[in-house]
This record gives sequence, C-alpha cells and structure tokens, in this order.
Amino acid sequence: MHDVDLSVGEGEIVSIIGANGAGKSSFLKALVRQAGRVTGSARFARDDLAVLSTRDIVAKGIALVPEGRKLFPSLSVFENLRIGWELGRKGGIALDQVYEWFPVLLERRDQRTRELSGGQQQMVALGRALLANPRLLLCDEISLGLAPRIVNELYEIIPRVRDRGVSVIVVEQDITRSLAVADRFYCFLEGEVSLSGRPADANRETIMQHYFGA
Repeated sequence: MHDVDLSVGEGEIVSIIGANGAGKSSFLKALVRQAGRVTGSARFARDDLAVLSTRDIVAKGIALVPEGRKLFPSLSVFENLRIGWELGRKGGIALDQVYEWFPVLLERRDQRTRELSGGQQQMVALGRALLANPRLLLCDEISLGLAPRIVNELYEIIPRVRDRGVSVIVVEQDITRSLAVADRFYCFLEGEVSLSGRPADANRETIMQHYFGA
C-alpha cells in the first residue's frame, strides 16, 4: 500500500471497498500494528499508533473484528467474549448488551465456539470486539461466507453501535451492503485510494470503474 490518506470522524461509519488484494485488510492490520513495515503517520485522536503495541492500541479504544474471526475454538462463547472485556477499555457496552443484540449467544454461552455455525461464530467475534468498548470499531469482511439472513442481522447492529458513540470502519467486497450503512466511502485499488466520497454522490458505474480499474 502507498499514498493512503483516510480519515474517520467521531460517530461516523466509513466504508472501504475494493476487490481481493486491493489492500483493505492490510490497512486495518496496519492500524493495530499487525502488518509489516509502516511509514507515514497513523494517528488516533492525539495518539501516534506507530509507537504503541497492539494491546495498547486496544486499550486506547480501537478494536478489530478480523477476517476469519480468529476465535479460540476450545473456549466457550462466554470465555471468548470475556477476552474483549478484559483487554479493552471499561465503558458502556457490557455483556448484557451483547446478549441483547445476539440472543443466541446467551443461549449458547457455555458451548465451545468450534461447535457454533459460521454466523454464530461471527457474532462472537463482533461481540468480543464490542466488549472492548472501542471508540473506533474495525470490521473486516464480516459478511464473508455467511447466509444473507445472518448478514442482515450483523449489519443491523452497525448503526446501533454508531448510536452508542462508536465510529466504525467497514471493509467489504459487497459494495451494496457496505455503502448502504456508510456515511462516506473509500475505494481501494492496487494499494491506493482510487475514489472517495459519499455514497449518494457516486453512481454505480463510477464506483465500478474505480473498483476494477476499468
């Protein structure tokens, strides 16, 4: 990636779209110090992320829902969720709120996560990140491989999270789904920002041209 200039305001949902290999996941990993060499500036409020560890970044208020979920399969739903609470900031989103948003997790709180469906595992991954009480939530391909009904449930939560004062970056290949919840968007192409703006101001043809580089 190179020459990426991207900002997120307080209480804003920003979508990053792009094809496979465009650099979307690499960008999120760079923010939480899980990528390779990073030059330039990455600032969160007044903090320089380049000098912080991943754990410190989480404590400052950034939480990542990683592509592929990255759960601990031998641990229960509750134990996976508790990790977010223990490592993150203490704040307004508590376990009962996560169970309210995802009732199935309350029903299955004592089950190992490897025994859950893919959609339920994604709910655990999102719930774990929310229990870190982030000021900025990073969602990396949360719809990947899931049934449309489950994807709808997950995306219904994002505006509710924003209503709790949390800013959100949503990384997706699904253009329609991602732009539907976004205040602004950035399109990545071959590691660069090829287009940015508000969803209502960009037509589908223009977006597709910058998505594929046609």
